[in-house]
Amino acid sequence: MSTELENEAAEPRLTVVRGELTDEELAALTVVVAATNSYAPAPKPKKKAPGPRSQARAFVRRALLALPNMPGPGSWKRKR
Repeated sequence: MSTELENEAAEPRLTVVRGELTDEELAALTVVVAATNSYAPAPKPKKKAPGPRSQARAFVRRALLALPNMPGPGSWKRKR
């Protein structure tokens, strides 16, 4: 494990290509880059599976609109 830390210390993660930065500017730049790299977007809420109430609502809506039944598992039960 100590060799991994030594390798990380020897390898620069940030290189200044132009100009000369003061220690304060370099520290500020390092903080900004580290904060940008550690940003993780909030997880999206999972969509809920349609429950029995929403399935019944969809069936009633299709019946009111005089649309044919949807094919799929259990469609033979919905046939009238």
